Amino acid sequence: MGNSNITKLFFLFSLIMLLASCEEVIEVDLNEADPRLVVEGRVVNGAGPHLVQLTQSGSYFGEVEFPPVKGATVTISDDEGNTDLLIEQENGMYYTQTIVGMPGRKYTLDIEVDGAEYTASSTMPLAIEIDTTLFYYEDGSTSFFVDSGFYVMGSLIDAKELNYYRMHIFIGSEMEEIKTWYNVPYEDFEFGAELGVSKEIWMNPYEALEWEDTATVVVTSVNKDSYNYFVALSEANASGESFGSIPQNPPSNISNDALGFFDAVTEDEFTVVISF
Repeated sequence: MGNSNITKLFFLFSLIMLLASCEEVIEVDLNEADPRLVVEGRVVNGAGPHLVQLTQSGSYFGEVEFPPVKGATVTISDDEGNTDLLIEQENGMYYTQTIVGMPGRKYTLDIEVDGAEYTASSTMPLAIEIDTTLFYYEDGSTSFFVDSGFYVMGSLIDAKELNYYRMHIFIGSEMEEIKTWYNVPYEDFEFGAELGVSKEIWMNPYEALEWEDTATVVVTSVNKDSYNYFVALSEANASGESFGSIPQNPPSNISNDALGFFDAVTEDEFTVVISF
């Protein structure tokens, strides 16, 4: 074998050894997240019953449906000295018996389960009242993001301070909720409110409806902590993330490192039939 061939073989052998020495096995440590209590509860203005749902979060690659938490002791009390022991009627679903939602009152949730204690508090905002409703037609030419169809609006007299709202829209007599972006909370500035001025503002869920549709819009007044929570939750949902798997969970008001939120809110609703 000539010197030229020997040189080529030596070069090839050296290259193979170099590549082999550069190969590195990278191990990714995908630790499963510890299960955590997830609380979804709220008190609404009125007699109730009010619901607190308890589930358990999953791991990073866990199931989307989280298992219910059964056998917990759940109470809700207010700052007037009233206390209500909730009844578990379904797995993980706890209902009030006597507590009444009153605007301006502070409500405290206490949970005991598996030797751990959790608590949260929320003050109910002032009541809202829808005083005018209407519907109108859009042909879809005003904006690329607006479909042609009928739209509904409801007005309320907004207070002088900054307020926060959420909206849900239901279609038909069976109150079938339709999925759209209205579930994101809003500052009232987005509806034309002015700080220090009490004025009429119009709220519109921007969902195109058809002739003879029946639409029911529920407007919920929430406090600032609730607004921050649902903004963070909507951003997480938009990115496909969920409890137990997102880098930063929404800012919960539940103690002891639990997830979720306990809310005290006021609601009003209006129903519009798209016909003459």
